Amino acid sequence: MVAVAQSTGLARTSGTKRMIALIRSEFTKIRTVRAPYVTLIALIVITVGVSCLVSWANAANWAKASASSKVGFDATTTSLIGFLFGQLFIAAFGVLALTGEFTTGMISVTLTAQPRRIDVYAAKALVVAALAFVTGLIAGFIAFFASQAILVPTHETAKISDPGVLRSVIGCGLFLAVAALFAFGIAALLRSAAGAISTAIAVLFVAPLLVKALPSSVSNDIMRWFPSDAGSDILAPLHQAHEFSAWVGFGLFCAYTAVLLGAGFILFNQRDS
Repeated sequence: MVAVAQSTGLARTSGTKRMIALIRSEFTKIRTVRAPYVTLIALIVITVGVSCLVSWANAANWAKASASSKVGFDATTTSLIGFLFGQLFIAAFGVLALTGEFTTGMISVTLTAQPRRIDVYAAKALVVAALAFVTGLIAGFIAFFASQAILVPTHETAKISDPGVLRSVIGCGLFLAVAALFAFGIAALLRSAAGAISTAIAVLFVAPLLVKALPSSVSNDIMRWFPSDAGSDILAPLHQAHEFSAWVGFGLFCAYTAVLLGAGFILFNQRDS
């Protein structure tokens, strides 16, 4: 009801003030509903937990590790590995941020208060991206510093000032922000929470796992074109020959997301509320 009260009169407001009011309204909606922010808290816990667990496993078995494993070890990538699972939670967050109003029927109230659907759609997307970015930054810095402390026995730790490391940690926020918008675009297309979450997880997580089961000579050429794998290039300070560079891969992920957001808005604008 608070969000509805904030929305009233938006149609009479113009320009920047209208958008600021819409953003505040959308933030209030997310803050006052349990599922979205619980999802973000779970994301931080799981992401940091998995990263620390993998780092501990590497530290505990370092003496038994092969020479080739030690040479190829990347402390930064290891400390951020939990984000492969974190994208599952951010996908759910991106979907719920949009479908919640369709489920309850409150979208009709929102669109009555603000008939300009592009403003409503943009405000929702901006809030989703901002919250995902901040959550990713928090999780990224905690996971990095906690994991580096765990990896001290390996003598292969990374410093935040090392080449590419700060970009990788900040990239956690960027990666999650775009992943949330990717799922948001799917939600706009399907308008079903269960269907959108399932589709987002299948595209971002399940499909890449299936392709990885193929011989590397085949999978390497396919994997780098998958949205999540291209986007996660920003999380690694160094890249192998078959991978895109950090910003090229991330740019490809942004391009996929832009297409989904555009298609989602077309349907959001044309469908009845």
